[in-house]
Amino acid sequence: VSVCVHAQIPRNEEVESEEFRTKLLEILDKLGCDSSKMKESTDLPAVIWTVFHPSDGDKIRDLLNKVSDEKRALNYDPLLAGIDESVHLDDKLIKRLKEEYDVKPYVIAQFQGDAVFIPAGSARQAKHLLSSISLESDFVSPENVSQSFFMYRQARHVCDTQKQPIVDKLSVKNLIFHSVKNAIATLERSKESSENEESKNDDNNDETH
Repeated sequence: VSVCVHAQIPRNEEVESEEFRTKLLEILDKLGCDSSKMKESTDLPAVIWTVFHPSDGDKIRDLLNKVSDEKRALNYDPLLAGIDESVHLDDKLIKRLKEEYDVKPYVIAQFQGDAVFIPAGSARQAKHLLSSISLESDFVSPENVSQSFFMYRQARHVCDTQKQPIVDKLSVKNLIFHSVKNAIATLERSKESSENEESKNDDNNDETH
C-alpha cells in the first residue's frame, strides 16, 4: 500500500498554476485516466499509477524481452530488474500490450491523502506529477497468500545474475502455518461444542423417559 501524505506543485515549475493544471489534464487524458475529480475541484493528482493484473505478468515479460536490445540469460525476469535496468512502459509499449496480448492496465490518479493498494504480483509504474511524500508498507492479505507464496518460490528460478538471498520478508510460510493452525483449532472447538450439545440433548431425553 502507498499513501500520499503531502503534495505540492514543484517550485521550479516556471508556469502559472492554471497553466500547470491544464498540462496535468492533458497528461491524464493521454494516459486514459479519469479526470472528473480534478475537473470538479481544485485538487491536483500527485501521482499517476499504471497497474497491471497479476495474471498479465508473463505477457509483460514476453514483450519486454522481445523489445530489449540486449541478449539476456535464460529465465531473466525484466520485472525483477534493478533500478539501472528497469524499463518504463511508454504509450507505444502499452499500446502493443493491448493489441498483441489483450492486456490493459488500470490507470489510477492518486491525490494527497489517498491510499493505493497494489495486489501481490502486479507489475506497476508511477508517474509523479507533483513534488510529493509517500509512505509505503508491504503486507499480505488473506486473499493473496497463494500469490505471495508463488512469488516467493518463483524467485528460486531466475537466472544467476538476478539471484539474491531468498528471504521471506513477509513471513508467508509462517502466515500460512498459523492460518491453517487457527482454522483447525476453530473446527475442533466447533466439533467439541456440537458433541457437548448432543450429549446434553441425550441426557435430557433420558431424564424425560
